Formats: sequence, structure tokens, C-alpha cells
Amino acid sequence: MLFRTLALILALSAAPLGADSVCPNTTEPVPAPVIEIKHPTGLLWRIERPGTPPSHLFGTIHLEDDRVITLPPLVERAFVHADRLAVEIDLEPQAMAQLSDAMNFASGSALREVLDGPLYRRVAELVDTHYGLSRELLATLKPWAIFTVLSRPRPRTGKVLDQIFQDRAKAMGIPVYGLESAAELVEVLDGMPMADQIAILRDTVCNYADIIGQIDALTRHYLDRDLQAMVALNNQSHDDEALFDRLMERVLYRRNARMLERLETHLQAGNAFIAVGALHLPGERGLLSGLERRGYRVVAEY
Repeated sequence: MLFRTLALILALSAAPLGADSVCPNTTEPVPAPVIEIKHPTGLLWRIERPGTPPSHLFGTIHLEDDRVITLPPLVERAFVHADRLAVEIDLEPQAMAQLSDAMNFASGSALREVLDGPLYRRVAELVDTHYGLSRELLATLKPWAIFTVLSRPRPRTGKVLDQIFQDRAKAMGIPVYGLESAAELVEVLDGMPMADQIAILRDTVCNYADIIGQIDALTRHYLDRDLQAMVALNNQSHDDEALFDRLMERVLYRRNARMLERLETHLQAGNAFIAVGALHLPGERGLLSGLERRGYRVVAEY
């Protein structure tokens, strides 16, 4: 699902296309200072504590790139030998339907009522040219649904790494558990003030080429297991730092706290394979630091 890219591709680029009625800001981006973070490298982590079998925590990237979905041997081994799989959301049909429904205004064609004319036309041009979405479908979508669509290239298969893990686990008889419900994820996205949704959509439209261009760099950092570089790319300077901070609080830090609470059940049972977006792992407010504060030892295996 397209909306899942929001958990990883969060950067609001500061370099607009050019001054016009949609994108009036022409401020040049200012490089953000490099800040060292905890757990800067590694995607596969062994989580252990005396008295319980170890589990594994793996950072994903919500893309369908062949280089991403081909698992390294260490990751493949940990996954296929796990007793359970825990993911951000269990994308079973009812959850998919709930998330899909939430993307649309209840009153139908309401997008024109919340966007000004020039922005609406720019959005319509982008989604038609790059994603093949009809004007009829666009008219029903909420701003948050549109900027998550625009945050990555047009999908080829719709099967990102997280979905592949779930499909394979179910085929092998490994039980799958969600760390969040569909309703909770809807609240994260749909609960954003409309003014913030529109501001993020405008920024995404004005910086679309840069955002898509950054996906290759993000993928390279991921394949290098360089969480420090991924965080730095995400934390580059933004036109509206307060807006970016509010977005990060909603889509990353609050969700980290919720996931951390719910990981306990799976870690206590042991031999779990936990797959979540890689940006949920590092930093003081990341899952790895949170697990260490709870008495777990975290060891990078890959």
C-alpha cells in the first residue's frame, strides 16, 4: 500500500521548483548539522535477555526494488526459522479496506473544497502524468493520501518488502501479528490537522522531482545498512521546521512508543522476527534504545 511509505520517506525538501502561485518560496536549502546517533549502522539486530530465547528485529524499507526484496542470507535464515512474525500493520483484507476507505472524503468530491485552484491543478497534473490516477478518483482523496502517493515512484507490483514478509509467513504457517491496528494508523494520518495536510501536500508537489530523486540515495544508504545516513537525509533542512517536527512526532516517535510496548509479548515468547521501517530503529527515541532501557541486549548481526 502506498501510504506505508510515510513511515520511512518523511523528508520535506527545502528546494522548490520555482516561484509561482503554488510554490512561492525560493529559499535555498541549508545543510543540516551532522548529529551522531545511537545504533548508526545495521539492519538485522539480535534482541536478547537472560531467560528468554533471542529474537530478531529487522529494519525494512517500504519499496519494491529488487535489491531490497532479495534478502541477505543472514536475514533469510532468521526469518524462516522464526516462530512468529511481528510487523507494523497486519495487512489482512479488512485492514486494507479500512485504510483504503480512510483515504477518501466521506462526502465524495471534496478535494476541490480544501485546495486552492492552482494547487489542485498542479496535483492533478502530477498524479495523472506519473501515477495514472483519474480526476474522478483524485477528487475524492484526502491530502494525506495524495502526498503519500507522491512520496515514491509509481508502483510496479504493489508488493513492498513488508508485504512480501507477511505473504511468505502466512504461506509457511508462521503466525503474523501487527504492532498497530489499522484504526491506529488511520488516526496517525487522518488525525493531522487539515492545514498541516495541505502544507505537506504543497511542499511535496513543489519538490516532487527532488523527493523522487532522493529515493535512489535513500535506497543506497539502506543497502549499505547506514542508518546514520538515512536519518541525515530525512533530517535535512525544511522550509517549515515546526511542521516537520509535528509530522515526525506523529508518524515516528509516538508510533515507536506504541510499538515498544507491544513488542514485549513477542520478545517474551522468544524467537520472533520483527520487521518495521528502518527509521524506527536508531536514535534515542528509536526502538533499539528503548529495548536497551528495558533491559534487552541488542547486537547487530547484519
